[in-house]
Amino acid sequence: MAKYRQLYTEFWSDGFIVDLTAQEKYFYLYLMTNAKTTQCGIYELPKSIISNEIGYDRETVDNLLQKFIKYNKILYSEDTKEIMILNWSKYNIPSSPNAVKCINKEIKTIKNKELLDVLYEKYCELELDVNKLFWGMNDYLNNETLKKGDIKDLPRDYEGAYKELISNEIKNKKQEVKKKKEEIIINKEVVEVINVFESNIHPPTPIEKKKLIFLCDKFNSTLIILAIEEAVIYNAKNIGYIEKVLIAWEFKGIKSSEDVRKNKDNWNKNKDKITENEECNGWNYEGREYDFEELERKLLGWSVM
Repeated sequence: MAKYRQLYTEFWSDGFIVDLTAQEKYFYLYLMTNAKTTQCGIYELPKSIISNEIGYDRETVDNLLQKFIKYNKILYSEDTKEIMILNWSKYNIPSSPNAVKCINKEIKTIKNKELLDVLYEKYCELELDVNKLFWGMNDYLNNETLKKGDIKDLPRDYEGAYKELISNEIKNKKQEVKKKKEEIIINKEVVEVINVFESNIHPPTPIEKKKLIFLCDKFNSTLIILAIEEAVIYNAKNIGYIEKVLIAWEFKGIKSSEDVRKNKDNWNKNKDKITENEECNGWNYEGREYDFEELERKLLGWSVM
């Protein structure tokens, strides 16, 4: 079966490519399209093969490999003769079950563990289904590599001058994955709040969405959902009322669903003490004389003028 490699037309106008010499462009193009390339972007490529196929002597091949390692475009293992094109997965995302199976098969043949670690983290960054891509590789499915602190020192298979460079690359990727996972968690909370608002109030306008995102940055998502429920109970279905409820809770030191429950229980016990002339709903958000502008400034950490 014929094998093809996709090359975007924007390749030639890319800022990095434009600044390369003709020799470097040819070499980089060769690394991405030679017969040994794989769908995962890691493949075995001895220097002797490179030299024979592109007609450069061994010294030139060494220099070019070192240049592209410096450019942070590839990693190369001297011991296993494997190369990794770092941006490969970004532009070659598996889009079919067959592609996923093919990558899973390729991954199981990769000899260098450090290159495999980097690939796993890149797939995590792209939010791909690593459970399918790394199927049968329990170390990764259990996230053991992500639970470790720093990756151990790289073995001697990397060229001395570039050991530190590659090690730092792997550590930086791990930090990026951790940050990405935290962002995903936050985004899920925002989506949940917006969905609850849409289901119980109305589809949010762009301005209301921005306000909900702002509230998610300042309050626990569970607390926001409870405030939305309060708005429904007292038929005050608007973002302004929800915000007032949250600011009132913040003023009273209410920070969790348990705090809300306790406060509500206390109010129910003391509701008979509320005078008939006091205009308020069950929680008395509208009736209380709060300076909401001052409370909001306090919440945001601004000084009150």
